[in-house]
Amino acid sequence: MALPTIVVPKKLLKNKSALQGFFDNHQLERVNDAFCTVIGKVDVDIKLESEDKDRILLSGTVSCELELVCQRCLNSFSYPLEIGMQTMLVDEDSMINKKTSFDDWPILGDELNLLNLIQDEILLGLPTAPTCETACSENGIMPSNGEIQRSECNPFEVLRQLKKDINNT
Repeated sequence: MALPTIVVPKKLLKNKSALQGFFDNHQLERVNDAFCTVIGKVDVDIKLESEDKDRILLSGTVSCELELVCQRCLNSFSYPLEIGMQTMLVDEDSMINKKTSFDDWPILGDELNLLNLIQDEILLGLPTAPTCETACSENGIMPSNGEIQRSECNPFEVLRQLKKDINNT
């Protein structure tokens, strides 16, 4: 089932405490602009639990497949991403009066932009320097056994020879 962009967490908490569905790849504009492309749909499975009158715990998983660019060989490759998320939804007014943590997500009014929250989680879950181990090893950039290739020649050999030449003169 396609998920709505905007949800009312307190209303969802009264009716049902779970939300399952997906977002289409064309809806995730911020993710698609971040040097990657969402392939297919983004599956979302979240659960809501009431902590107190101003705080709702949102936990669950977000899974999708991304097309990233390898930082070694610059080829595109498919990258499966599954993120476990746990966020405290906090009423905006209570954030002013109480100390909050970094995982708190403010609810403006009664509505939560679920699409923005999911996009943030995906962007935070992206690898810093994505690499495609398989294609790089096939192209000889990285060996298939995962060991770093060591050059047989010493780059300081030129300096050693220069020092010998200076000492001999």
